[in-house]
Order: sequence, then structure tokens, then C-alpha cells
Amino acid sequence: MKPTREELETAWDRRLQTDRRELSDYLASVDDRHHIDPRLVPPIVWGFTAWDYIDPAERDMIFAGMTRRMLQRAGQVMPVYQRSESFQAALHDGRAAINSMDDLVGFPMLVKDGEHGFRWRALEDPFILAPTDAESTSTTLTVYKSGGTGINEATEGKATPTFLSDRDMKMESQASMTRLLMPIGFYPGMRVMNVYSVEHKGGVMLNIAFHLLGVGLLHPRRQTEDLNVIVNDIERYGIDAIAVVPGTVQTAKTGQGPAKGGGITFQSIYGRDRALFGPKVHTAFITGYAISDDVVALAERLRERYDMRVSSGWGASEAHPGGVSPVFGSEERICKYNSQHLIQGPHHLGVVDISSGTPRPVRVGEEGLLLVTTFGRHDGTLFANYVIGDKVKLESLDCACGRTTPVVSNIRREDNERELIAGGCAYS
Repeated sequence: MKPTREELETAWDRRLQTDRRELSDYLASVDDRHHIDPRLVPPIVWGFTAWDYIDPAERDMIFAGMTRRMLQRAGQVMPVYQRSESFQAALHDGRAAINSMDDLVGFPMLVKDGEHGFRWRALEDPFILAPTDAESTSTTLTVYKSGGTGINEATEGKATPTFLSDRDMKMESQASMTRLLMPIGFYPGMRVMNVYSVEHKGGVMLNIAFHLLGVGLLHPRRQTEDLNVIVNDIERYGIDAIAVVPGTVQTAKTGQGPAKGGGITFQSIYGRDRALFGPKVHTAFITGYAISDDVVALAERLRERYDMRVSSGWGASEAHPGGVSPVFGSEERICKYNSQHLIQGPHHLGVVDISSGTPRPVRVGEEGLLLVTTFGRHDGTLFANYVIGDKVKLESLDCACGRTTPVVSNIRREDNERELIAGGCAYS
């Protein structure tokens, strides 16, 4: 029997209380919580949901301490930073003066393309993005390539390699299970169809997270699977929930169109068999960029009629998870659909304005570039102030759901190297 919303909310509250105790116990067990070596943090710690609720100033100081160590290590073992005069200059004799995560604006941004971009070098020698220290080189690293699908006309869709170990993937998957999937209504024992492409790192990571959660998982045989087969499988296998991609409004005939991560879209499945949604499929996770207005309106109708849970999340191949719009909490909460809480830890997601030529953290109501810093990574690629090509609006720092992480909206891909160059920033 499927649990009710009230039962799921109660289970979520119990999980949060348990995680508060466990995070408190972990922080009490280290010598100095403001100087933690991130490589010594067990992957399960990043799955503590309490990270999203603790005092933001305390979280900032904890993560700043980890980031100092990560930046110093990156300057020593990451070829892309070893060869960067601007990055080495920002270190000040090998030390990173980071007392707050806002201090990251003092470090150069890592951009993909243009005169100062690294991607052309990475295409020639991908190992400039692989750490060279003994522990990393003795660990088996898997290469995951980002991009390649072309999100819209603004993105170049060129693949950027990210090197990750099994431990890195477990860390991200642990965080995704508890801080991305559980807040949107996934629970152990449910049956899930994951249409997100397993050829994309996000699809691989989601699979691991689903298995950690203990759900029954079904995939299409191939990403070009016929829409009729997918709809029939949802019916035959008794699927409770789907993880799908956003896209333009699809035709019921083909189900094709631009979609992040590949795969059949929510719109195409709904257009083929509306009767599946509500009584049968009661949870839909639309992962990627913004959900279109027509799908938001549809989700509201399904929620009102069937109490169906439709939410969104965000992530990047270089760092996952990124953001989530949870389905539990006060109806007054801001974090619904395209308004998502950034998930801070094991990566830092900063939003920076460069319009004046001097980078600065944006204020509420402003738009800026989304920068990724992978301070919690164990073995793989270390990114600092990496401009992944996304822009967001900082919507709020206060939300009725109780989370203390920023809420962002209007998430979109906007590779615009002219704006970056015109900003006058120092690039690697």
C-alpha cells in the first residue's frame, strides 16, 4: 500500500531529526570543525539532511575551512591550476585566504571557452583535469563527459571531462538520495522508471542514489526506445514514479525534442496516456533546467486532483546534486517547481555578478553566473569557481520550508563568453 503524504512527511521529519543528531555527533568528533580535511569526511556525512537546515554562518565557516584545504591542494596537484599564474597568485605562497565562502570571488574563474578558456587544452590533453598526487593516481578514475547534447541554441554542447572515483560517485549519490530524492517524495520500496540517459553522468549517479534508497528501478532498453513501449512498461510494471527530463512541448506521436540528458520527456509520456498520472504514477521528478509554464500548470492540476507530487531538481556533470524543489513543508514555502534550494556540500554553488568588472556575490533579486567549487571531492577533478555556463536569479535567503540555503530561480544555460571577457575578470 502506498504511503500517504502525511506518512511521508512524518518519515521525513524523523529522518531530519536523526540526521541533526548524527551531524552534531560528527562535528563534535573532529578536532576543529572549522579546519576539517574534506578527504577524511566519510561519504555518508554528505547525506545528512541537516546540512540544509543548520545555521548558515556556521555552515559557511565549516565549508570555508574545507575549501582552504581544497584550493591549496588544487594548486599543487591539478595541472590546470599549476599552470595558471592567476590561480597561483591568488594562493599567496601556497595558502588560500578563505575565511568565508564569499572570499572565493578573490580566486580566478575557470571558464570553458574563449581566449582564456581551458576546454581547448582539455580536448588536446584531458589529464590537465586529473589530480597528480599519489593517492589519486593510485585510484581508478572514471571519465564522465559533460555537454554534447546541446541544451539550446546558446550552448556549444562540447564535452568537458570530469575524472571521478567510485568514492566520489558514492559521495554525490549519498547526498542525492537524502537531499534530492527523499525531499521530493521518493521512498524505499517504490517502483521507479528512470528515463534519464545512463550515457550521461547524471543518469549514472541517479541510478546509484535510487539503489541506495532501495527502490525498484526500471530503465528503457535504449534512449531511443519507442514511446509506446515506455508507456506500456509503466503500466505493466506497476510504476509509481518517473524520473524524466524537461523539454519543449512534445508531440504524442514521436516524443522527440531537445532534452537535457537525453530521453523521453514528461510532456510526451503524459500526452500519450494521461490516465497513468495520478492514480498510478503519483510522483514525477523532472530533472534538468526550468519546467515550462504549461507543465507547471499541469502539475498543479494533478496535485489538486490526485495529490500527485511533481518537482524539479538540478545538477551538473561536474558537480551533483545542485538544487531541489521539495514537495514537503509549509504551503507558504518559496521552493516550488522552478524555485530551487541550492544544495551546499559536498560542493559549493555560488552566484556571482561580474557586470562591473569586479566579481561579487549577487544580492537577492539579482541574476548572476553559477560557479561550482568541488571542495568535498576525494580523488577526482577539483574545480574552483568553475563557470559551467548556467545563470540563475537569487530569489531568497529565507524560506518557510526551514532550509537555510539560498533559493534560486530562472535556471538556464547561457554560454556567453563575450560577457565573461567583457567582465574584465582574471581567468586561468
